[in-house]
Amino acid sequence: MSQQFLSQARELWQTITAPETVKSYQSTLSLTWQILQRLGKTLWLGLCLVLVAFDWVGSTGISVGRSARAWLEGLQQVKTEDVASQTGQRLLASSQASVTNAITNARKQLGLAEKPTVLAALAEVMAEAKSKAAAVDALALEGSADEDSANETSPPEAGEASASAAVSEPASKSTPEPAPEPAPEPAPEAAAVVEVIESPAAASETAAIAPPADETEEA
Repeated sequence: MSQQFLSQARELWQTITAPETVKSYQSTLSLTWQILQRLGKTLWLGLCLVLVAFDWVGSTGISVGRSARAWLEGLQQVKTEDVASQTGQRLLASSQASVTNAITNARKQLGLAEKPTVLAALAEVMAEAKSKAAAVDALALEGSADEDSANETSPPEAGEASASAAVSEPASKSTPEPAPEPAPEPAPEAAAVVEVIESPAAASETAAIAPPADETEEA
């Protein structure tokens, strides 16, 4: 009996330690590990897909509910403030933040684009508003600087104009107008000749001295 047991144990050990057995078990273990890895990854991606679908359905339902609520409030025109509703809104906001983080991680795992959040949109709007306000302030500062420079340069010009006017007025007052020149008096000899020519006695003498026109023609 002991020999049969020893021989059987020896055969079992030889079968276990055979190279074919080791190779087959190694391949089986590696294949089993690959199957488990792929199964876990598939389950994780399925969970992420469920979260994304839940987010889409929830966002659509929330938007529809808000629009319906706004429409009903516009019809009823009721404005109430309740502490319980505020507490519920706070709890909802905190839960939405946690769900948003989970969905963001799920999107990253699935390789999808990140969904834009309301806070990011508000930050972009605030940044644009700040940039526009800074541009308006810069334009206002430039306009005030131009006005100050214009006010600083205008008074000296006015002073120079008044000074030049003041200088020109005394100059015009100090220079007297030239008096008209008197007409030149005729010389005494020329006056005597004119009087002799204009007198009737001189005219008769000149007529007697001058020969008649007929005699001169005959000659």
